[in-house]
Amino acid sequence: YEELLEVVTRAVEKLKIDWPAEKQAEPQRSKLDERFLRNRPPPSHRSLPFFPDLHTEVSRSWGKPFSARLFVPASDYYGNVAGTSECGYRAIPRVEQTLASYLSPEAASSLKAPALPSKPLRTTSVLVGKEYSAVGQAGACLHTMAVLQAYQADLLKELDESDEISRDDISEPRRAADLSLRATKETARAIGQSMAALVAAERHLWLTLSDMKEKDRVFLLDAPLAPSGLFGDAVNSVVDRYQEARKQAAAFQRFLPRRVLTL
Repeated sequence: YEELLEVVTRAVEKLKIDWPAEKQAEPQRSKLDERFLRNRPPPSHRSLPFFPDLHTEVSRSWGKPFSARLFVPASDYYGNVAGTSECGYRAIPRVEQTLASYLSPEAASSLKAPALPSKPLRTTSVLVGKEYSAVGQAGACLHTMAVLQAYQADLLKELDESDEISRDDISEPRRAADLSLRATKETARAIGQSMAALVAAERHLWLTLSDMKEKDRVFLLDAPLAPSGLFGDAVNSVVDRYQEARKQAAAFQRFLPRRVLTL
């Protein structure tokens, strides 16, 4: 932990990242504390720095958490890792056909994939699937990051043990570092998509207790993610629109009464 703090401190200074100091509690002394073995007190635990640039990548999909599109495999370079589909990274495992037919016989079909019987349950299943796929995408990107970082570590070790270092020797670790940073961006975006899908799923669970119109439901599901509350200001917006619509309807009824047509 001490080494981590030392390196992070130098990194924060180099990258010019804001790292506010935290008030540390005075350590409690005890007669059972060692007198000789430790010549200095252990480092106090401190929260590591928040990296705003990484947060920008994580929160890219938070503007529309319900409709945000997941990764596109055709253009996904850093998460396109061999064997991830077979290992379960790409999609949540499907329920067994026999079990689905037993639990939901009315929705069972030999021609279609197993499906849950009601729309709220199917929506929940879709959101859970998005969460799983996004996390799996982040895990796939981690494979690429790990390969690049392990390769970079070996290159740096060889450079450290070498008597002579050429410009070409430095270029390869720098390439690996840049590619690892690109993979970090993709990982952060996938994690952000998973968080957005989780928020949409939680919103959906609460909205199943209501009987609002589908348009308003989708509006609330897709409202921008805000840490201050599950729905943020979107609820007030829906309420304001509803109240305004009622006022307009009352005004129309008073000044423009509809004629009753008789046949």
